[in-house]
Amino acid sequence: MLTSDEWDILNELILILGPFEEATRYLGGEKYITYSIMSPIIEQIKNLLLTPNSRSPTPTSPTSTSPITSFNTPEILQEIENADNVFVLIEEIEMQENDTVKKNNNNKIDLNTPFENKEILDEVKKNLYNAMCYYWNFTSDDSLLSTILDPRVKSMGKKAEEEEVLRKYYEEYQENYLPTPIESRAASPTPSETSIILNSIYKPKLFSIFEQNQPKASNEVEEYLKEDKIPFNQCPFNWWLNKKNKYPVLAKMARIFLAIPATSTSSERLFSDAGNLMTSKRSRIDSELFKRMMFLKRNATKVASIHK
Repeated sequence: MLTSDEWDILNELILILGPFEEATRYLGGEKYITYSIMSPIIEQIKNLLLTPNSRSPTPTSPTSTSPITSFNTPEILQEIENADNVFVLIEEIEMQENDTVKKNNNNKIDLNTPFENKEILDEVKKNLYNAMCYYWNFTSDDSLLSTILDPRVKSMGKKAEEEEVLRKYYEEYQENYLPTPIESRAASPTPSETSIILNSIYKPKLFSIFEQNQPKASNEVEEYLKEDKIPFNQCPFNWWLNKKNKYPVLAKMARIFLAIPATSTSSERLFSDAGNLMTSKRSRIDSELFKRMMFLKRNATKVASIHK
């Protein structure tokens, strides 16, 4: 029978692990941008793990970003090299475990004795925080660029470093940037229009008053960073679509880096669908037919009816 303290611990664990479940569900999506918010979400989870819980007597500083117990990789490798024979150690551990089991069998276990739960929540949070610092101790340029180019986020608090990285890649993309030619919007020009177009003296300018294109920014990086952030429920791709004339190079970079998925969940879903379709009893299915069936399976929700 669980005691009231043990029920309280379970409720606290739900609050601790809840952000992990929330992040996993969101970052596993495939119909919206995920890569740009992965790093901010990880940092936010770290901060949440550093905040004291209701049962903790001593608060932990939420401003710390270093592991509570650092992982010393050289010392770990040295210990591995100097380790004893692993088979001998396993045999000794098994003998100790057998002795422990024999001793426990001689002792009666009182199920009504409450579980020793002192400071267990702090230990759980400390281990989770250390694991996150160990596995996510470095932010790649791709991830940082994706975050900067997302007009919903734009910064992780290190503005000088972020602007330097953005300018570096901006200069690289600017060298290889080829502007898309402006296509004529006329469906079928009239003879008078054709004569004007073919005239080498007169340059068409009459209909320019109807164009709403924004002038190109003189300094794309500087002007973009001064832009206000947009609400989180808006689509960054739509924002860049409206700003592509003002920031042509940054818009091209945004299309590249914002399209990166944060996880492999979407591709794993595709593999699962393929495995359900290509079974052992259907291994001789034509490859072209298989491709078409997979296409229909993945895009069926976008079509109202296949009979139209």
